[in-house]
Amino acid sequence: DLLGTSRQLGAPTWFLTLSADVRHWPEVLRPCYERSYPGKTISDEEIQKLSSIARNNLLRAHPAVAAIHFKKRVQVLFRHLKKTNFLGKISDFYYRFEWQARGSPHAHCLIWCSDAPTVGQASNEEVAKYIDKFISGRMPNEQEHKELRDLVAKLQVHGHREKCQTRKVKISKQDQETLTDEEKKKKIQDGKCRYGFPKPVEEKTRLMIPEMVQKTIQEMEEAHDKEIKELRAKMEKEGRSGGEVEAAVKKKKDEMEVGKKDLLQASSVEVRLERGPEDCYVNNYNPSILLAWKANMDLQFVSNAYAAIMYITGQFL
Repeated sequence: DLLGTSRQLGAPTWFLTLSADVRHWPEVLRPCYERSYPGKTISDEEIQKLSSIARNNLLRAHPAVAAIHFKKRVQVLFRHLKKTNFLGKISDFYYRFEWQARGSPHAHCLIWCSDAPTVGQASNEEVAKYIDKFISGRMPNEQEHKELRDLVAKLQVHGHREKCQTRKVKISKQDQETLTDEEKKKKIQDGKCRYGFPKPVEEKTRLMIPEMVQKTIQEMEEAHDKEIKELRAKMEKEGRSGGEVEAAVKKKKDEMEVGKKDLLQASSVEVRLERGPEDCYVNNYNPSILLAWKANMDLQFVSNAYAAIMYITGQFL
């Protein structure tokens, strides 16, 4: 179905991941508490004072409450996104829920926007400008956006863990006893993070096209230029009218543009967001969604539709 949708509507624009923070959402903990203690109510201030053990016990006792709330929260968010332009003019979307082994739900979402530029058709600068309207990888200014900065600092800053290392760095028993916490952290960070942190510093958002793809496009353009030149010469020699020649040349050029677009969309074009040195561990987010969602999120511009669809449906295949 998703591949069919992509053929009809084109590549999805955004890949959005929404995580849950049920241990801190009052809207989840309050009904769990009231079901555990019939006749009692609890305020937001009292919820904030609950210990981690108490929160966990409430969630274990009422897992359905947390699951239903998460589903409804996603549905309400998408109704809101459809009415606003927080992610552009949404024409269609798809999402599915996933429960990890530890029980925490998250949603993977594909979103199509009718106003989005297409990689391979629009210029890289146009695509980068569109991405900058909706995705940030910066730490907000505390004076201007204190609430947003607090949320980014709490929810969107990557902290290296052993599970995110592609090259496992084991801390020996001797190191466990002799190294400080900072030294242990530094040793873990020496492994390569599978999430790509720290992100590179960039003065502006840009698209990174793989060298092999650039070379292939250059070869395609050279071959098409040669074909067009030969085609024009042949048709003029046959005495074809100027209109016929130009129509045939335009058709050839259109074929080349379609080929370039298909090649770019099938390639892993990397989007590098504008980031300063202080932003290298900040994960992608949309400010408006983060303020509303109040839990970890990730937002990526889709440059490879097939890879995104295979990822989101991978567990079904």
